[in-house]
Amino acid sequence: MLGVLSGCVVEGPLNSSDIQLLQDVTSHEAFKLIQENQGNISFIILDVRTASEFADGHIAGALNIDVNLASFRNEMEKLDNSDTYLVYCRTGNRSRNAIAIMREVGFTRIYHLKNGIVEWTSSGLEVVT
Repeated sequence: MLGVLSGCVVEGPLNSSDIQLLQDVTSHEAFKLIQENQGNISFIILDVRTASEFADGHIAGALNIDVNLASFRNEMEKLDNSDTYLVYCRTGNRSRNAIAIMREVGFTRIYHLKNGIVEWTSSGLEVVT
């Protein structure tokens, strides 16, 4: 059963304690999520670009795991799939692929920066190197 909660699609009954969440967010919504989750060790920012792209500039505090690596699925299996993840890439294409794999592995709480780091930086938000 699908339901709508705060503009996002959730899978399963709305009163379930383990609601599955996959929500596209803009850069400003992502920034707000990051601010709201300062110090929350269960909120993970995941950059799925290459190591060189990551080194050129990324969202502060992001973990980098390249979705194109053969080991990506294995790396995802090492992470806690009950945590909440904000996933991004350059423009949103690779992160959609990463999210598909993450869902196969059992991740249930995912926010997707739908237009990637390109939108983040064009919105004037900071990156670190």
